[in-house]
Amino acid sequence: MFASPALTPDGQVLRNAKSGVTSALTTPVLKSFSLSGSHTTPGSSFAVNYSAEEDSGSLSRVVFSFVDPIGGSRVFAAYSNPPLSGRVEQDIPSNWPNGKYTLDYVNLIDAAGNGISYFTDFVSK
Repeated sequence: MFASPALTPDGQVLRNAKSGVTSALTTPVLKSFSLSGSHTTPGSSFAVNYSAEEDSGSLSRVVFSFVDPIGGSRVFAAYSNPPLSGRVEQDIPSNWPNGKYTLDYVNLIDAAGNGISYFTDFVSK
């Protein structure tokens, strides 16, 4: 079972893939997200605002993963029961490379351990 597709800020469709097997019947659904600002520098903050739906009413984790200019993975995450709608904020360390960062995936996990990942490409990972 797949949730309705979500869109990137530029309108690109995100592919979704169910992950994990647990006893609950539904996974969380990403309704929307937006990035705060388009340019950051080391030492500044970057944030992603998001809105999700979950039948149980709670999440255990929200993850936004980006690919940096040299192919590394940079994760913005909220743990410890983040709200269904909220903000994931990250201070940019001075050792992160300068350049364009590209969204790789968004992952939501509910309190029962059900998860869903939305990828930006159509290649199975």
